[in-house]
Amino acid sequence: MLARAVITQAVLRRATGELTEATFEAKLQRIEREELKPLGLTLLIRNLVDGRMRLLVKDVAKGLVCTMMDFAKDGTLEE
Repeated sequence: MLARAVITQAVLRRATGELTEATFEAKLQRIEREELKPLGLTLLIRNLVDGRMRLLVKDVAKGLVCTMMDFAKDGTLEE
């Protein structure tokens, strides 16, 4: 999924200060609008208490989580 790669890079660039919060949010909204919604998917963002971030790609019709990505405070993807 191309959206996964773009999201991963955006989170990393946000963590390193290359992207402002507004630009980061605009990128995520664009990914959701252009790539996920046409497939019946939505993007959910969860900021966790320890500075980590969890992004979920969810099937709207079925209510199922298709992809879950956890990012460390430094923006790296945790697998």
